[in-house]
Amino acid sequence: MKHLHTRLAGALVALLSVCAVPHTLHAQISNKRFAVARYSGTNGSLDKTFDGDGMLVTDFGSNSNEEIRAVAPYPGGRVVAAGAHTLISGFEWPHFAVARYTDTGALDTTFATGGKALLTNVDGKAFAVVVQVDGKVVAGGYVWSLVTGGRFALVRLNVNGALDTTFGSGGIVITDFPSSTAEYVNALAIQTDGKIVAAGRGTSSTSGKLFALARYNTNGTLDPTFNGTGMVLTNLPLTTDEEALALTIQPSDSKIIAAGWGQRSTGAVYVLARYNTNGTLDTTFAAGGSSTMDIATTYDEAIPAVAVRNGKILAAGRGAVDVPGGCPADGGLCHPPTTDYYLTVARYNSDGSIDTTFGSSGKALRMFGTHTSSSGGPWLAAIAITADSKFVAVGGRPEGTFPFTGVGSTFELARYTSSVGLDTTFDVDGKLSTNFPSLGGEWSNAVAIDPTSGKIVAAGTGGAAPVIY
Repeated sequence: MKHLHTRLAGALVALLSVCAVPHTLHAQISNKRFAVARYSGTNGSLDKTFDGDGMLVTDFGSNSNEEIRAVAPYPGGRVVAAGAHTLISGFEWPHFAVARYTDTGALDTTFATGGKALLTNVDGKAFAVVVQVDGKVVAGGYVWSLVTGGRFALVRLNVNGALDTTFGSGGIVITDFPSSTAEYVNALAIQTDGKIVAAGRGTSSTSGKLFALARYNTNGTLDPTFNGTGMVLTNLPLTTDEEALALTIQPSDSKIIAAGWGQRSTGAVYVLARYNTNGTLDTTFAAGGSSTMDIATTYDEAIPAVAVRNGKILAAGRGAVDVPGGCPADGGLCHPPTTDYYLTVARYNSDGSIDTTFGSSGKALRMFGTHTSSSGGPWLAAIAITADSKFVAVGGRPEGTFPFTGVGSTFELARYTSSVGLDTTFDVDGKLSTNFPSLGGEWSNAVAIDPTSGKIVAAGTGGAAPVIY
C-alpha cells in the first residue's frame, strides 16, 4: 500500500534520509541542513526582517545530515524547530535535534549551545514539537533499537535548552506499548492542565497498524486516569490499518480528536476518532467514536491538520492523483507518469456528522501548486489551519525535467480560503515558490502560524542537489 507517512526501520533509518511522501523525493543527499523561511501573513512575501532575506540555514556539523520535521511558534516572535541529525560517515542512528531562532532570524544563543540542542542520547527522530505556557519545549517522535524496535519518545527542554531533569528520566520519556511491536509519535498537544497528549501509530501482529495515544502528567509519568494505563491502542472498525497524524483538544470539553489515515480494500481514506477525557472512545461521535471519509482522489491518505473552529471540526489533508505518462501525437517530448497532489478538506459537526453545508457534501479539494507535464505537481507535506479557517499548505517541487538527476527542489507554499479556493491576496495567485540561494535543493516538511503576528513559518531541509528516483 502506498501511504504518506512511510517510516524506514532498522539500519536503513541511519543510512537513508527519505521524504515521507510517495512519488516524490527519495535521495542520498550530502550535507542536508535545517532550512527555515518566514513569510508575511498578509500577502505571502518573504519577511525580510528574518535574517535579512526571509530565509536561513542551520548547520549542526560538517559531516552530517539534518532535517526539520516539526516547527512551532515561540513567545516573542521566536521559532522552535525539531527534527533529526545523522552523521554521514560511519554507522550511527539519527538523533533528536532542536533549534530555536530569534524574531530576527538568528540562532537564539540563550538556548542550548549557540541555539542548537543535539540530543545524542536519544537515538531517533522528532516528528512533533509543542511549547508549554512556561516556555519549555516538548519534542516527540521515536527511538529505535534492533532489540526493541520503535518506541514513543518525548524530550522536554528548559527555556535555556537544557534537558529538564524534572521530566521523566533526565528529561527523556520512552513509552513501550505492551501489545505493540513498534510505535511512533506524530503529533503532540498540551491540555489546559499541563498534561501532554501524544498520538501516532502502534503496530500489532494481529491487527496491523493502530491509532496509538498516550497521556502524560506534567512530570512525564503516564497518566493512569487515561484508559487506566495512560496508553490506548485503537483498532478502528471501518479500516484495517490506521495511523494518527494530527491531534487537537476540543476547547469546550477537553475531548481529544485524533486524525489520520486508514486503509480499506479500495484504498486509503481519512479517519477521525474522538476520545473522552478518560481515554475511552466517545461513542456520541460519528459511528461509535470514529468516522471515515473518502475524498475521491486516487489516494486519500493523510490528515496532517485538524482544528475546531466555531464549533465545527476541520480536517485538512492531502490526496493524490496519478497522471499517466505518454508521448504527444505530434512527436513531441514524451513525459513520464507523474502525480498531482491536492489539499483536501472535510468539515464535521460537533457530533461527528458531515457538515453538508460545506463544499460538496461536506468536502472540498483543490490542486496544490501547478502541474507540469514533466514533473507533475509539487508534493504536499504539511498543512496549518489559521484562526480564521484558512489553510496554508507547504511541500516541495523538483526542478528541471525528467529524470530529475542532479537537480534541485524548492519550497512550495499555497494559501486557501475557508472555502478552499486559492487565496488571491497571497502572492497574487495564492501560491509561491522559494529557492534558497545557498542550497542545491530544499523542501518543506512543516508549517506553523505565529498566533500574534500571523506570520507563516515553513521549515524543512536542504542541501546538495538530490537524485530523484
